[in-house]
Amino acid sequence: MTVIDLFPIRCMVEERSEPLSKDELKYLSEIEMHHNGSFLLSNEDHILEHKRFSSIKKFIEKSLNKYMDEVLHSPYKLRITTSWLNIEQNGMSHPRHNHQNSFLSGVFYFTDIGKSPLHVYNPHPKLWDYDPQTYNVVNSYEWSLPLVKNSCVIFPSTLEHAVQVHNDPETDRFSLAFNSFFDSDIGSEKSRTTLTFS
Repeated sequence: MTVIDLFPIRCMVEERSEPLSKDELKYLSEIEMHHNGSFLLSNEDHILEHKRFSSIKKFIEKSLNKYMDEVLHSPYKLRITTSWLNIEQNGMSHPRHNHQNSFLSGVFYFTDIGKSPLHVYNPHPKLWDYDPQTYNVVNSYEWSLPLVKNSCVIFPSTLEHAVQVHNDPETDRFSLAFNSFFDSDIGSEKSRTTLTFS
């Protein structure tokens, strides 16, 4: 028997080799936040432009372009367009959503998220309940990614994701979300798909 998995959605996880610095962690406490429904959101949406996060920005940029090269096998480079901090305190959650006006999105973690993992949702409609006896990435409606601190996950911006209720009175859940888009004109004149950004 041959099984062929067609058109999968790829999430790429990268761990940063350089440890989180005291200055990076200190800066977290200085970022102005506001309540955004069920979680805390930074007032600013270009957090990675701050000098104290320059190393994290380089790591994320490298990871985004690794996804382009090794997952999509594309020569195009991406640039970060927006970046912001999310905090879930005990009892908080982050509703299901995707990221518009973006090609690849991702999340960098300042804390381990084993107690409140990132949930990603199967984009294919669930029409039939055939009662799978063992769940896998093909037959599941959703999947949990319990990532570790100082790592990031990158995924297509269309992929819906959420954070369930954070049940940890000891530690807040700190994450930095980001969007990216092409850093140059894309497409092909031959196939009439040229898209110019100048």
